[in-house]
Amino acid sequence: MLVDIYARTLLNATRNSDLPQRPLPVAYRSPKVRPGIWRRIVTTLIKARKETRNGQSPCQPRIATCK
Repeated sequence: MLVDIYARTLLNATRNSDLPQRPLPVAYRSPKVRPGIWRRIVTTLIKARKETRNGQSPCQPRIATCK
């Protein structure tokens, strides 16, 4: 019974714009953070492995293999 009275009061208040308008709630997003220490180590190792697989680092000029 009390819930019905409250609901009707709230409905009438919103219909007549007696209540202040509020923005809709926004879903929480966690702030961006730097990758953890393990992630940085793994990405560094992967980059180093790619460099050694190619035989040269990307900073050095490429050697022409054909003439």
